[in-house]
Amino acid sequence: MRVISRDPGQKPGWVELGAAGTLIRASHKWESWCAPADPWDLAVTEGQWWYPGTDTDPNNLFKLAFDAGWSLRGIPAKRYMRIPPKVWRGGSGVDKATMQRRILTTLSTPEKKLFAGIPASRHGDVLDAIGIGRGALANLTTATYDWPGKGYERIPTP
Repeated sequence: MRVISRDPGQKPGWVELGAAGTLIRASHKWESWCAPADPWDLAVTEGQWWYPGTDTDPNNLFKLAFDAGWSLRGIPAKRYMRIPPKVWRGGSGVDKATMQRRILTTLSTPEKKLFAGIPASRHGDVLDAIGIGRGALANLTTATYDWPGKGYERIPTP
């Protein structure tokens, strides 16, 4: 299984994961990748949910949701998912920094070497993309987080 995962926002992170959640590629720029000849098995991003009682500005969530959807529009995949932060982080009480530290401790030495070309200030974005992708892999048996649509259908060129 080939998975592409994106942490949305003004500073995105991109990763390719194997079926077991193994990190294959990582970047802070989509431009450094090329689209595969065959569709990805899964394209996933963080879904934006507003939780009552939080001080989050819903307008910021609208921007992030649009950016997340727009970024996946051109990625050929058989299945699309969006995972809420509470799901991929494993609970509502886990903050971003704690989760990023947890993800970092799960990476092997070869996986950590993939961060060499990524500025240190962007490591958190890539770590979030890993968590999002792994969260999707852990929820493959349910359609709860599927992005609406039929998946990728190759459009014939004229």
